[in-house]
Amino acid sequence: MTLGRKILAAVTILSYFSTFAPSTGPSAASASSVKDLTYKEKKFLAGYVYFVLGRCLDGEAVPKIPVPETGAPDPDYDIVFVSVYYGNTLIGCQGNSYRPKDINRVLADIRKATINVTGDRRFKKDLTKDGLKDVSVVISFLYNGRRMAQNDLAYLKRYAEPGIHGLSVSKGGKHTYFIPSVMITANIGLETAMKQLSKKAGLPEDGYLGKDIEIYLYDSVVFRSDARRRTTDLYRFNVPVDAHDITRSAILERISLGYGWFLNNVDPGSGMTQYAYSPARDLYSEKNNHPRQMAALWAITELRRFLRDGSSDELIEREIDYYLGRLRDEGGYSFFVIDGRASIAYNAFMILALLNTDRPDKGGVLKRLGDGILAMQDPDGSYDTDFIKKGNDGIDYAPGEAMLGLMHLYAATGDEAYLGSVKKAFPYYRDHWRANKNAAFIPWHTQTYYLLYRHTKDRSLADFIFEMNDWSIDNYQVFESGHPDEIGGFTKGTPRGCSTSVYLEGINDAYRLARETGDTARAAKYSESIRLGTRFILQTQFTKENSFYLKNASRAAGGFRQSLERDPIRVDYVQHASRALVKAYESGLFGE
Repeated sequence: MTLGRKILAAVTILSYFSTFAPSTGPSAASASSVKDLTYKEKKFLAGYVYFVLGRCLDGEAVPKIPVPETGAPDPDYDIVFVSVYYGNTLIGCQGNSYRPKDINRVLADIRKATINVTGDRRFKKDLTKDGLKDVSVVISFLYNGRRMAQNDLAYLKRYAEPGIHGLSVSKGGKHTYFIPSVMITANIGLETAMKQLSKKAGLPEDGYLGKDIEIYLYDSVVFRSDARRRTTDLYRFNVPVDAHDITRSAILERISLGYGWFLNNVDPGSGMTQYAYSPARDLYSEKNNHPRQMAALWAITELRRFLRDGSSDELIEREIDYYLGRLRDEGGYSFFVIDGRASIAYNAFMILALLNTDRPDKGGVLKRLGDGILAMQDPDGSYDTDFIKKGNDGIDYAPGEAMLGLMHLYAATGDEAYLGSVKKAFPYYRDHWRANKNAAFIPWHTQTYYLLYRHTKDRSLADFIFEMNDWSIDNYQVFESGHPDEIGGFTKGTPRGCSTSVYLEGINDAYRLARETGDTARAAKYSESIRLGTRFILQTQFTKENSFYLKNASRAAGGFRQSLERDPIRVDYVQHASRALVKAYESGLFGE
């Protein structure tokens, strides 16, 4: 008997709680394995959890399910866990593994696990049946359990994927489990997880390394439902995004969410955007990074203009005033000195931000900032990257940022000195990259040389843009992976949100250039990169659907996490992701 038939048989017995059961019942021809559960079956099982919770909260007994024994093999799972969230708080998580040969096993396991949740020490005693409307449930099946051949951490890291695999330690046949979500919701790595799992099992922190300890790894099927029976698959405790489902309207909504993150995370003391936030701990970082803050200021002005939303006006003015208070004049130009640094990148980001404002005093400031960058250019075309220390520290970042500022300043003023400076610099930095290939270099220089090409039509600029971005995509973008959520990310092995966003900013411009120059093969290559990369970026953003477990979901909403499994949000993560999404929106690659 398939799992679908078992559940269908149970529907007739459970028809009296039709509020939760699907109107047509699960398909009788579907899953024989938990990994093949249909949407209706998942919806039904989640509804059964709500039914059991309701009976428990009413103080009534939960009837057992008298499905006849058939002797058929059970679905291939080891244990199922039921997690219950009240608002954004986990109030209980319990697992159960009933007699493997019992035809009642699936519902019996869920029934027992749900009843046990109400006895969990975290369970809110003030929760009533009426409060179920604010409850969401997560069901996690662990299956295909296999013992790890070695207990050392390096070996485990080769096989255990955070948020995808369940874990258990066993001593004397008694298992203690961590479901896949633990490492995601707590924002911890495998070593910390194993230490905590050991303590949970009553062992010392390093107990999992013991020779008498068995470690098991499990595949998983995880899904969530709210009280309205809206059921969603979870992968790495996140909602998967399908590239084919992405529309311009969806991208626009996510851009607006990103803009909202800046506005919702302002330091009440300084009046400026918080530098970094940890959703798992609900804490802001005490650290700061002014190049990233100034780049984020520019992004906020870009989003304000793109969305035509003046909600950030006061924030923008406060941040500009703060940084202009650190401006130093020297001869005929100006530069910023912040914490002992005087990077040309500061000038660049303030130029880019001021160009998006209507400040009456900006004209003179822009000229002095632009002339400051010009003053740092050496006879060979390169730029000293610091006004005080000189030298070329940060050569793969600051010069590209500075030249991008100059190109925008040229577009606004028509001053040929800015255009001439970038033209002079191009051969130097092209030769530098070819001798020292670096992915971080590519996005800033791609955006700069694309603007320069549009003014000069110099084919060598287009060739170099294609050379860089072909190399970046071929060597760093993920197109094949055993974990589907990694597809489209940069870089291979450790795809991260910010890296992907940065590269996509440049690849979007390379795509436009390919179309403008009639290079159809490259346009196709870059369009596929953008489609998959955009999907990856969207999966790193906190939304209402994937932040249900966070302590303070409102602070995380719209933010972009560090990676698929680590949740810190930083201003530059949001900056780069928002700008990449704006470019994707404008690319014409996505339908309405």
